[in-house]
Amino acid sequence: MEEDIMKLDLYEIIGIASTATVEEIKKAYRKQALKCHPDKNPDNPKAAEEFRQLTKVLEVLTDVSARAAYDKILNAKTQAKLRVKELDARHKKFKDNLEAREQAFEQSQSSNYAPSKSDEQRLKAELERLKKEGSKLVEEENERLRQKVLEEIQKRTEEIYGEDACRVKISWKVNADDETNGGYNHDNLSKMLSKHGDISVLVVSSAKKGRALVEFTTKTAAESAITIERGLITNPLKLIGLWEKKKTAATIGQKQLKKPLQMNSRPPIGGSLFASVRGKSNMNSSNISQGLSFASAPDIFNTQTLNHTDFESTVLNNLKRVEERRKLIEQMQTEDT
Repeated sequence: MEEDIMKLDLYEIIGIASTATVEEIKKAYRKQALKCHPDKNPDNPKAAEEFRQLTKVLEVLTDVSARAAYDKILNAKTQAKLRVKELDARHKKFKDNLEAREQAFEQSQSSNYAPSKSDEQRLKAELERLKKEGSKLVEEENERLRQKVLEEIQKRTEEIYGEDACRVKISWKVNADDETNGGYNHDNLSKMLSKHGDISVLVVSSAKKGRALVEFTTKTAAESAITIERGLITNPLKLIGLWEKKKTAATIGQKQLKKPLQMNSRPPIGGSLFASVRGKSNMNSSNISQGLSFASAPDIFNTQTLNHTDFESTVLNNLKRVEERRKLIEQMQTEDT
């Protein structure tokens, strides 16, 4: 890689002038890196190599010593090209012979005079130093770039699959008289599933045993859970992404017409998130709280110091969480029917 850098115009690769500042170099790197990032170009086998080359360019140009050594070589080559253009065909042969003699003379001398390749050797040394020490700036830029790519992928996923992009339906076998619900509850399911990524909502049905619904914060975590998670060996879990099994409004409407809500039914003792309801007015805060975990939500009443803006923002976030969980509850009720 060191030999290649000496032959390449790093400023041309990254698309900036040789007088660019560090901030301009970083900005140009982000722009170029987003175009050739391997995650955004899965069909291009050269994308990974192009991205590694671009990263190395950033590493050299953002390091003061390495850039100075590279600029010296680049300037020497530029001056050499200008001199060659000024020479006509009659003098070119004489120039080549003269340079050959000078090189032979320098090699025959055992003095302290630095050889003609000393600049290249210094650049090699700087590149080797960067390789050993690593570049914190490059690591930070790559992490920022990786996060941006993930955000773009997540945004495209949400546009394709909508609100069901990160939701997974879970089921397992359980006998009607099994008080342990097949060995699963909210706590152990949360521990199993959180290995794959952050969880927004986890709802365990109390009306229908062996059923649960989880919403992850990313589609990647949801796919990981479907692919890898099996739960207990004695009673495996079955996980299905709602984006794979999306029901149309017409199908849901037909099922609701065939099996209307029982207006006089009562929820089981202690309340239920998935029992038949008497109306939306009965879905109060006590019904919602049983089966949901608000461990991730901040305690706005125990916070020692909150200004007006922070308090308002915290309250709105909590209300948003409750609304999301209410939607999940309604969806589970519809599917349970």
